[in-house]
Amino acid sequence: MNVKELIQELKKLPQDLPIRTDNEYPDGENEWIVGLEHSELGESGYELEGEVRLLTDLNKYKLKAIRVPDFDYKNDQRPYAVCLEKHYKNGESEQGEDWRYFETEKKAEEFCLKFN
Repeated sequence: MNVKELIQELKKLPQDLPIRTDNEYPDGENEWIVGLEHSELGESGYELEGEVRLLTDLNKYKLKAIRVPDFDYKNDQRPYAVCLEKHYKNGESEQGEDWRYFETEKKAEEFCLKFN
């Protein structure tokens, strides 16, 4: 499910319901929204209020932000590079295709700290 599809589905629901994810995987693994459910006020178990549940699914890897100083140069400018690496459950990792560039090394390091 992508953002556009999620928004289209959410527009069909009452707009004043609280939202929670249906989190079955507490190990900190990446979860992706794959659908949604909702319960209306008055349904069994929802006598006090209804709710929207975002349904998630595990991906087979975790993303980790890594500083890559060797790739800081971009043309004549020197932005500071961060790559999102894929870390698989079997211990293997591979460099991702998602690169971020920052104006300063400090901003790049702060991004890594917050992301990880």
